[in-house]
Amino acid sequence: TEQWASRAELVLVGVNRQLDLLARTEQAWNASEAARIGTPPSAVRRLQQRRQLLERQRATLQAQLESYRELERSADELERAEARLAAIEKLLAEDPAGDPAWSAALAAQRDLRVRQRDGLRQQVDALRAGPDAASRTPLPDPAAEAGRTDRLSAAVLDAAAGRPAPAPTPGLHAQPPVAPVRDEEEDRPAAVVGT
Repeated sequence: TEQWASRAELVLVGVNRQLDLLARTEQAWNASEAARIGTPPSAVRRLQQRRQLLERQRATLQAQLESYRELERSADELERAEARLAAIEKLLAEDPAGDPAWSAALAAQRDLRVRQRDGLRQQVDALRAGPDAASRTPLPDPAAEAGRTDRLSAAVLDAAAGRPAPAPTPGLHAQPPVAPVRDEEEDRPAAVVGT
């Protein structure tokens, strides 16, 4: 899961860079003469669809990474609770015939710490499901996804400059490794991060 989180962080950086590129491209298109005359080319529509897809990917990745961080925080808290409980149990074991009031107070503390530990265990178990499922879902290939965004950006910038659209590249529409949702941009399954 830790390796997944590291890879997911890198994918998220790539998604943010792609969204920045698309925003700059959209600004260039909107400022162009071509945007003011006629119907926008299909590349502009695909750019908007690509932006929406990337925004969904970003939201999903951010939520999954936050779940992972929450799991880490809760697991650390559970570890500290177990250490506190072990220290109290050690004190109780070392002085079984000591001061009865002291022993009663320690026993009450132990009972409280046991309940806290058990609650934290349940919380950790519940939190583990999200990151475990996310780590089993393949992440999009950052280079392939950036390439798709770069090609789309170039097509829109060419349209903004009045240049004709280049011919499609063979193999451009190959299916990415993750794909339950359709990517309207290139009419193929989209690389979507699982939830």
